[in-house]
Amino acid sequence: MKVSYSQKELVKACIKGERKAMKSLYEIHGAYLFGVCRRYMPTEAEAEEMLSDAFLRIFEKLDSLRDYSKLRGWMKTLAVRMCLDELRKTKKIQLSWNEEALEEAANEY
Repeated sequence: MKVSYSQKELVKACIKGERKAMKSLYEIHGAYLFGVCRRYMPTEAEAEEMLSDAFLRIFEKLDSLRDYSKLRGWMKTLAVRMCLDELRKTKKIQLSWNEEALEEAANEY
């Protein structure tokens, strides 16, 4: 049986820890966020790992989302920041961007 949620209902169900809702959120946005991670990470395996980490963080922080209509952009911002943090941590890149420019780039959608 497939459960259908509105975006607001989906977020609220995920916050409550409903596994079907979490699965739906992943199915809806997973491919898009994988593409985002893949643009930043040097290998497909690293992008997959970042996608998994990003979804864990998304589920942890979902209750901080203020505007349900901005869910996709919020998730993208979180994934981009995680990728950049990982790249910095592993010294694969050194960024000299200011925080404002990073925020602007991450919030394109």
